[in-house]
Amino acid sequence: VGRHLASTMSSPSSSPSSRRATALLNLFFKAVPHDLLDLEGAGTLFVAGPTGADHLVLLCAGFPDDHSSLAPLARRLAERGCLVGVCSMPEFEREGPLLRPQGYTLDEIPQAFAQAAAALRAQSTRRSALYAGRSSRAASDTTTLSVVVHDWAIYPGLAFANN
Repeated sequence: VGRHLASTMSSPSSSPSSRRATALLNLFFKAVPHDLLDLEGAGTLFVAGPTGADHLVLLCAGFPDDHSSLAPLARRLAERGCLVGVCSMPEFEREGPLLRPQGYTLDEIPQAFAQAAAALRAQSTRRSALYAGRSSRAASDTTTLSVVVHDWAIYPGLAFANN
């Protein structure tokens, strides 16, 4: 059932209120492209908050929600000093034909989460500065990454967190 889960999902309707919400999000969030498995730059992470933050938070909406459902929480976390990245399930918000019409397996979705987390970590200037002259293990201990998942993103988020 879950093998081709993402291929059965379609993006939410593009209602006027949804378009207004997206326009408001674009004022506060920076859209950061990231790799989506083997597809270079096919994923999008919406980032807000201070790049020098000690605490990074990755929020992922599950079906049938898109990133806008977590935007109010992300904004509040960013205003309180966290560097926050918001994403949705792979290709859920993509307009036009899917890049992987066969969908994503339950093993591949956590890999996509890992790529989104790497994109968030790459936005951290504090982390970038701390990488200089240190092993990756030492650098990874300098900031905290919390992962918050919702609805259909819970299983792949748990799999990502346990790897």
